[in-house]
Amino acid sequence: MTGIDIDPVLIDHARARYEGEWRVGDLCHDPLPTDCDLVVAAGNVMCFLDPFGRQAALDNIAAALRPGGRFVAGFGAGRGWAFDDFLATATAAGLEPEHLFGTWDLQPFTEGSDFLVAVLTRPGQPGRRTPARTRTP
Repeated sequence: MTGIDIDPVLIDHARARYEGEWRVGDLCHDPLPTDCDLVVAAGNVMCFLDPFGRQAALDNIAAALRPGGRFVAGFGAGRGWAFDDFLATATAAGLEPEHLFGTWDLQPFTEGSDFLVAVLTRPGQPGRRTPARTRTP
């Protein structure tokens, strides 16, 4: 497991409490480890990205995933990145929405949801079909 955060204080906190590799880094600029099965950005991480670096960050995340790997991101509405714009940017990075939820406990995502948990997949794993999106109108 590798954890990356732009804040060195948070990285020091993680190093002191949890096993794994912890690095200071910027998702918008620094490459991530490659051939990952899973990348997770919880706690409104995506909303803290520089708006001018959002595409680069999602490009980095997509490049880190092996074909068939997943990216899971969760963040609230009204935090500077509209859900539709996030999903369009992720799609432009080569990530496909697999499931969309309105909460971390997997409640349905609807047009009125004030939170998004997106499970996105990097397509291309031979012999594997990407399931349909989970979304309630």
